[in-house]
Amino acid sequence: MSGATEILPGLWLGDLICAQEGHFLQDKQIHMLLNCSPSEIESRDPMIQVYQRIPFTPKVEWKVSPQVCQLLDSYCTMLHAQLNQYNILVVVKRAIKTLL
Repeated sequence: MSGATEILPGLWLGDLICAQEGHFLQDKQIHMLLNCSPSEIESRDPMIQVYQRIPFTPKVEWKVSPQVCQLLDSYCTMLHAQLNQYNILVVVKRAIKTLL
């Protein structure tokens, strides 16, 4: 069973395991990954047509600044545009159940 949660129609939040589960990606028709985990996803399913990574790492301290807000806003704009074409999995470090 997948540790992903659909947070909006077509927009899923899950961990690295979900991002590499071919049956989950195919079943949910996921064609885009937005990787917000500290790890790179080396082997991607052939279904993935768009892959973006936000370099959140334990060593990088994200402070609220105009630059960070502008960066995050650009990712939100991209997600909004891509959601019209693809189902998306946003990849986070921990399973959703531990976050909720």
